[in-house]
Amino acid sequence: MRVLAIVFILACIVATPCSATPVLDQSQEEWDGIISELGTIPRENGQSFTVGKEGILSGISVYLQRGGDTPSDLTFGLFMGSEFPDEYSSSLINITIQASNISRYLHYQYFDLSSLNLAVAPNDTFLFILYGAYSPAQEYCVGYGFSSSDLYVGGTAKTRLNGGSWDDINSKFSDLVFRTYIDEEATSPPSVPEPSSLLLLAISSICLRFTLSSSRSRHPCRPSRQSRPRSR
Repeated sequence: MRVLAIVFILACIVATPCSATPVLDQSQEEWDGIISELGTIPRENGQSFTVGKEGILSGISVYLQRGGDTPSDLTFGLFMGSEFPDEYSSSLINITIQASNISRYLHYQYFDLSSLNLAVAPNDTFLFILYGAYSPAQEYCVGYGFSSSDLYVGGTAKTRLNGGSWDDINSKFSDLVFRTYIDEEATSPPSVPEPSSLLLLAISSICLRFTLSSSRSRHPCRPSRQSRPRSR
């Protein structure tokens, strides 16, 4: 019976739902080239996107690499809407990383947005911008794709030089290479145990109590050896 009780308890534990892993929502993975700085002129690159799932926007990955040897700060900013701003005071979050922590090879650099706890829904629009202070030896490069038709219909890529106006990178159908992730379970109501789980838990508790009661009845308390009368 004790083994049976343990089995039922383990079954209840297994039946308990686990925390969900963020899932891929939006992406553009067509890569045709990289965009980097122009000489000594700082370049800022951005991408707008449209949310497809309901949940918490947990993170964004951007396909990029470090182009120089000298460390330099690179800042990722997230903004609401699809209009690229002239200045960045309206950013929802800024994440700054050292270029020395960015690979010299193209890779998906992940920017964790979970601290925002930003609830999103389908058709919400956002954009992200990569910016910072650069020099020719401290440049970074961002992968992008372009085509004669839209690669990513939910947004577009823009770039600007030295704080000027935002322009298309290569054509109006250019998009950065990126991925967005949504935690769909984070906005769900608190989970209620299923009837089957409650039943298993109740049965295991009864079995455990019965086991303990049976153990006591089979092994009543006996006087200690020292208290027994000696035979003569």
